[in-house]
Amino acid sequence: MPWRLLSTVTALDAAAVVLAYLLALQIWSRPSRAEDAICVAIMVLLSLPGSAPFRQASPAPLVRLVLRWTFLLLTAMAVGAVAGERLQVPRALLEPPFLLSWGAVGLCAVLLSRIAAPRVLGFVERRRKNRKVVIVGINEGAVQLGRAIQLGLARGQELAGYLDDRVHARAPLPDGSARVGRLSELGEYVRRHHIDRIYVALPMSSSPRMKDLLQQTHDTTASVYLMPNLSMLEPIRCGVSVLAGVPMVAVCESPFHGGFGILKRALDLGLTLAAMPLLLPLLGGIALLVWATSDGPVFFKQRRFGLDGEEILVWKFRTMTTLEDGCTTYRQATTDDDRITPVGRLLRRTSLDELPQFLNVLMGTMSIVGPRPHALAVNDQCRKLIPRYMLRHKVKPGITGWAQVNGLRGGDDIVALRRRTECDLQYLNAWSVGLDLLIIWKTAVLLVRGDSNAY
Repeated sequence: MPWRLLSTVTALDAAAVVLAYLLALQIWSRPSRAEDAICVAIMVLLSLPGSAPFRQASPAPLVRLVLRWTFLLLTAMAVGAVAGERLQVPRALLEPPFLLSWGAVGLCAVLLSRIAAPRVLGFVERRRKNRKVVIVGINEGAVQLGRAIQLGLARGQELAGYLDDRVHARAPLPDGSARVGRLSELGEYVRRHHIDRIYVALPMSSSPRMKDLLQQTHDTTASVYLMPNLSMLEPIRCGVSVLAGVPMVAVCESPFHGGFGILKRALDLGLTLAAMPLLLPLLGGIALLVWATSDGPVFFKQRRFGLDGEEILVWKFRTMTTLEDGCTTYRQATTDDDRITPVGRLLRRTSLDELPQFLNVLMGTMSIVGPRPHALAVNDQCRKLIPRYMLRHKVKPGITGWAQVNGLRGGDDIVALRRRTECDLQYLNAWSVGLDLLIIWKTAVLLVRGDSNAY
């Protein structure tokens, strides 16, 4: 999503949240308090657009929007019910009727803006002159861009055609578009047809041809954009930046760069602290049970890879009679593993053995959602056999992750590990606050329903 469009969506959603809150105050005849600002700020952060579409009024995205808002309200009500007055939670979170009215009004406002936006923007843009664009070079990336422009995903732009020396294109052109000239005719075509933008999709290795093309554009007023072909590199969080005046294209970047990292950490701390009144008694009870039923330490600590491949100490409740360091040898647990204690089997089946990792979250070495950390011996094996395996360490490891909620928990064979790695990389590319909340929700459903892959 372009930054300007993202800013517009964020502003509209935030305005809907604030206006709905003020209206809910009037409905319930409540005076505004200083703590109301805290409550509104929390909900605005959690309701950032993420993957929620804009300018699309089709049923599917609107249903996803309703589900996301419903989940946010349920989360807020759960925080209020669990934390109560002990953590000085804003009073709005302690009043379900007020929360529900706020959510209903806010959801209606957002839905109306999303439904009306395509019509309003279309009305405005029909009265504004479209920018005419040409694409230089015909390949998969160029055709994909052209198709996006024709579908209206690049608002205010109109595709005039493609220029290429090859009569037979490497990729089929979208319906309604055509090759309009050769590369040597670029300058003349741009001047004659009053082209506003030029997208160059040629390989960067063609430096003499590229230099000639750019010289042709010097005699025009068209804006020129270079489209690097990065598909062969399989980029992670592709982006563009400028360092000391030098343009940079990121082909492998963490999604938690800058402000998103602060948002991710705030979400981790907020949810963990809110859950502490429930977690502390549970941790104490399980620790006592492990200590009383088998010999050995209560906690099992193992070194694993954390952010950027740095070693961290991951905490779990001990579920076995043996303690492997995981550095040189590692044996995956099986369904009939005789090393697992009776209490340990129950803890593993319910995933309660992972609860001490919330201490890792508080210490900042793990996140609630992220790729599951593997033993060092597994990492040493997988980094040689699975392409891009180490890229999963561009983020902090998590207590739960996208792979786990998609039925890929357990299994140490290469096929299973490769599928988990693919899911982890999908998470890096698609991260949003909404995706994290979805994974947490699916994890909670799995805990209640039971996971057949947990043993």
